Amino acid sequence: MAPPGAQIVHFVVIGENAHDEVFQDSVDVKGSVTIWWKRKPNRSRTVYITEKNFTDRNLIHNKKLLLVPGQKFSLDIYWDLRTDFGLYLPDEMDFSRLRQRSCASNVACATPEDFVVEVSLNIFNRLGYVLAPAREFKFIGRACVNCGYPPCTVPVGGCG
Repeated sequence: MAPPGAQIVHFVVIGENAHDEVFQDSVDVKGSVTIWWKRKPNRSRTVYITEKNFTDRNLIHNKKLLLVPGQKFSLDIYWDLRTDFGLYLPDEMDFSRLRQRSCASNVACATPEDFVVEVSLNIFNRLGYVLAPAREFKFIGRACVNCGYPPCTVPVGGCG
């Protein structure tokens, strides 16, 4: 679990050959994951997908990918909870009633927030983009109660 102030969300995008045919073509992995806050829809981030996001690059041989019917592949996506403009979203979350929502020693939890993730992905050179249905998830922001006490570190500018 990432410390307060440096939280990261890890998404695993799973694709599957749901057809009765074998797909084999040159790989052209590109796409995007867009994450937006339901309570504040103007707070969003787009993370771009490349071949580097593939979790099992051994599936790609000579720049080609072969997927048999039912075969799955996955991509790892990491989001640092910043918007496209660099705003760190936990700073805008509701941390009222801190005594009632303690996550751990010296760590307060925010009110759970709903986010939406949308994926557009192209895997093969000639097949085009596939859009995945939007999915919702909850996120609970974490904040230090007392600066400089574990697990919270002293920021560059110091506490206070």
